[in-house]
Amino acid sequence: MKPRIGIASGLEFKEFAEGPRERIFVNRGYLDCILAAGGLPFVVPPLAAPRDYFDLADGWLITGGDDLPSAWWGEPTHPEVSEERPERVNFERALLETLPADMPVLGICFGSQIMNVVRGGSLHQHLPDVVGHDRHRGGTLETLTIVPGTPLASIVGETVQGKSYHHQAVNRVGEGLTVMAYAADGTIEGVADTTDRWWMGVQWHPERTPDDAATQALFREFVSRASTRMENRTEAKV
Repeated sequence: MKPRIGIASGLEFKEFAEGPRERIFVNRGYLDCILAAGGLPFVVPPLAAPRDYFDLADGWLITGGDDLPSAWWGEPTHPEVSEERPERVNFERALLETLPADMPVLGICFGSQIMNVVRGGSLHQHLPDVVGHDRHRGGTLETLTIVPGTPLASIVGETVQGKSYHHQAVNRVGEGLTVMAYAADGTIEGVADTTDRWWMGVQWHPERTPDDAATQALFREFVSRASTRMENRTEAKV
């Protein structure tokens, strides 16, 4: 049996001949990477209580998206901010706050940011104001340095080539998290839980480089952790 990976969807309005319709969506690249790593992804609309999905998933992937509300860490909104839909951010906040401790979680871009903020951290609302350039947007392929001794280092090694599509990034690191990766300009590119809990966020988009060895290793490790949880739950029911 394959471990099941829950992926919370985004929400968007799409224009049709008879008028706009609201749709749920997830970019296919995330699903392809989960499938290639041996997992079974399923899309979860942010319309019910997160707890209703707990028994369905062996792991959770929090994907990319728009910006988080800066009110969550007590700052006025920067004019360059484009906030994600409240249904999604509130669902994923509640999800991350209530997930069982043994549930593996992988966050990508927005996913990494919300994982940090839920732990009491903050974000740089508009990174060009901090680093003096806008090269983190538009699919830039960057060499990212992995911090030795972190969980990510044991998976991908000393560096990764990551594609960036973001204008925000971690500022104050959340409670119980450690930094796993940096860009050349000092931007934080990854965080992880400091305990044995498998709670890992990366700022770049590994699903945009599916043929990369580091991408494949990261998704394999995530799915492997979900598989272990699935097996443990099965044994507990026997």
